[in-house]
Amino acid sequence: MAAILISGAISVVVLDRQRGRVGVAAGGFFSRINARIDASTRSEDIDDGEESAAEVSGQREKGPEGQPVDEK
Repeated sequence: MAAILISGAISVVVLDRQRGRVGVAAGGFFSRINARIDASTRSEDIDDGEESAAEVSGQREKGPEGQPVDEK
């Protein structure tokens, strides 16, 4: 039991710096992933004026016969 406590105390002191570096590296990794996701979302949100939101989502207005209605 004493060996576990002594080993734990030593590892907290000795490995603190390394644990901090790993935390910074992991934080940077995930922030880059989030930045790529945000950039992708922004690029999808740009409306080029040629497609309406209904066309993009695949939901077109339908006429009485159930055929898609052309929006002009």
